[in-house]
Amino acid sequence: MSQFSLNKIEHVATDGISAIMQESVNQMNSNQFDCWQEYLYLTNGKPEHLGTSLHNLFIAKK
Repeated sequence: MSQFSLNKIEHVATDGISAIMQESVNQMNSNQFDCWQEYLYLTNGKPEHLGTSLHNLFIAKK
């Protein structure tokens, strides 16, 4: 990133493993889905989870 003069602020996986668990996620009740979202919030910022997501969000400051 140094060639672009960017400072990384955050890099997260936006959907984690939801894509491969689509049917299970779609069948969750409200409480289960809330727990699932909490799990995603807690884990998707970890570097080892970046490759599990179909989408990533990279936030940088110029």
